[in-house]
Amino acid sequence: MPLRESTLKIRQFLLKGLERDTDKTIQEAVNQFGISRQSIHRHMTRLVQEGLVESSGDTRGRKYSLKSLLNKRMVVSLSGGGPSEDHVWRSKVRPHVKELLTENGLTIMAYGFQEMFNNVLDHAVATSAVIFLNATAVSVTIIVADNGIGIFKKLQEFFSLEDQRHAILELAKGKLTSDPSRHTGDGIFFTSLMMDEFILASDTISLIRYLDDDWLMKDYHKAVNGTKVAMRLSRDCLRTPKETFDKYAMDDYGFTRTHVPVRMALYEGETLVSRSQARRLLSRVERFKEVVLDFHGVKEIGPAFADEIFRVFQNTHPGVTLTPARATDDVKAMIARALMESGSIQGASLD
Repeated sequence: MPLRESTLKIRQFLLKGLERDTDKTIQEAVNQFGISRQSIHRHMTRLVQEGLVESSGDTRGRKYSLKSLLNKRMVVSLSGGGPSEDHVWRSKVRPHVKELLTENGLTIMAYGFQEMFNNVLDHAVATSAVIFLNATAVSVTIIVADNGIGIFKKLQEFFSLEDQRHAILELAKGKLTSDPSRHTGDGIFFTSLMMDEFILASDTISLIRYLDDDWLMKDYHKAVNGTKVAMRLSRDCLRTPKETFDKYAMDDYGFTRTHVPVRMALYEGETLVSRSQARRLLSRVERFKEVVLDFHGVKEIGPAFADEIFRVFQNTHPGVTLTPARATDDVKAMIARALMESGSIQGASLD
């Protein structure tokens, strides 16, 4: 007998809640649907019986978590160059996930996996890679880990950057590659935008992006040898790769728009006040036609920092449109001051 629509909604809410925060899911469901905790526990019991959820503890302190429906580890030797990324996808990965994702989701995961595995082949200087596959009732996760040089270290050395955190800022902009003759530098950027969750980790730093959000940077207490990239995608994903590509292509010339998280230019204990910080933030953005400068998480900026961006850079690069976004009132005021000094407010919306 088919489940009622209300039951399906409750179950879907519970499953997605368990992926996000297991400790709060029960109370959130009670608040959302206006039913008792006992009723929610009955739904959970059914999910446990169906093999989608696991439970532990006694009745009063019972804990629930999503059950792993796929848990596989594969080692790929890269000696002699290793197998091609499309061969690994077709022979080792796709057979395990093809029934777990929508057609669109499978297309996105195929794009992301092959881009990331190709990076391992061409850039990592690794002897082996390990692929982890995991799935629950809610999502599919693929992890690719190599034992190579480490992506942040390699970019730091190749571009003579101050440190690995500077490499992270450049990655967040897109169009960054240490092999421009064979790569456009778009793979990580677009893959991160397509996934529900994207994590790039190396050494003691991780770069994280969630769907429709900006980048986050976190420190690891234990160093990651080589590079590890994790891609998580909802099993009911309906969006297409084309939607993401179109969002950042203004015309027929391809990848012409980027979104720069300004807080990535901040080092611990600093504020954004200097021209050198501004120049670091603006490095390579002249390659784009439109640059969204996202000030989320930045409380204030200094006059020299604002002047370098919105007067000096803008006057020397009139073909690049700089658009501030999510700025505080203090940041807006400093930007407005720089624009008045330049004698123009063209291209800068301070909404």
